[in-house]
Amino acid sequence: MAETIHVAEMADRLSKELFGQFFWQKCGPTNQNWACNSPETHGVKTHPADIVYFYDEPYQQTRTYVHCDLKSYAKSSISSKGIASALGSLAKQIECAERSEEWQNLYALPTVDFRVVGLLFIYNHDVDFDPDFERKIQSIDIKKLNIAPSLKLYVLGPDDIYWINNVSNDLRGLRGDGHIPSPSNCRFFFPQLIRKTNFRLHAAKAATLDMLSSPWIVLEYDRDDGGRGIVIYYRRPVREPRELVYLIDYLRHFQLLLPDVTITIRVLADNKTAFENFSKAKLIYIGDVIRPSPQRVAGGDVNIVDLINRIEMSSIQNVARTFSLKELASRDS
Repeated sequence: MAETIHVAEMADRLSKELFGQFFWQKCGPTNQNWACNSPETHGVKTHPADIVYFYDEPYQQTRTYVHCDLKSYAKSSISSKGIASALGSLAKQIECAERSEEWQNLYALPTVDFRVVGLLFIYNHDVDFDPDFERKIQSIDIKKLNIAPSLKLYVLGPDDIYWINNVSNDLRGLRGDGHIPSPSNCRFFFPQLIRKTNFRLHAAKAATLDMLSSPWIVLEYDRDDGGRGIVIYYRRPVREPRELVYLIDYLRHFQLLLPDVTITIRVLADNKTAFENFSKAKLIYIGDVIRPSPQRVAGGDVNIVDLINRIEMSSIQNVARTFSLKELASRDS
């Protein structure tokens, strides 16, 4: 019973405090068991569903359901073996969910094309940050888990949760202070690609799992004056300016360097060399890329150099070191 309460509380807080800021929507019941379709192969009669979210994909007419396995551990109990076991169990859950009538009745809409992905969410509840988590993940031999190639599994570990929790907190703060508008006028940015067209610009507004796992998260919003705003959350420590030269080129390539677009890059407060390197990155980009082709302008009386110099960088204040959950018992399923 205590375990059920812990999982339900964790799921509720995830919905309200974390993933809701990225426009994920919770669906169906939490902490729900449902019948396994292959009990002889999987070795279980039922599978758990701690919580299920969904978001719509920007590049295809597909809804993604994120079937979550929530784990709360102390640093001393997070092991490669435990992570591998959890991934193997999650793979079986996803394999069944995609063809289980019971699961689909609980969570999916019959009128929408969908896919199911698995998310292993590993929260370090004793606040003893684990720098070796990535090494533990990399040491797992995925081939031994016999996961079908068609299945897609994601892992968010303590470092990932720390990052997206900071972004989530900052989004709430920016919105509360009036720096960004209400959620109805915001969406996460997915560029028009050569082979993939974002034809669901306003319908598919959520940050996908791939975006949350990427080096940066990009929010786009509509300004009151009719222009657009871009907020880029840059995750990596900036050790040298060339890293940010690539980011400037990304903005230019996807036509975000425009007179009516304001751009702000947000970094963690402890990313101490980011500002100095960003100033150098702008000089490098202007000197190496823009100056040899001065005819390349953004339009009107504002040239591309002016637009690059307008890009601002600021830090995320009041950085939260932990996701705001009280200690929760670990689940050994």
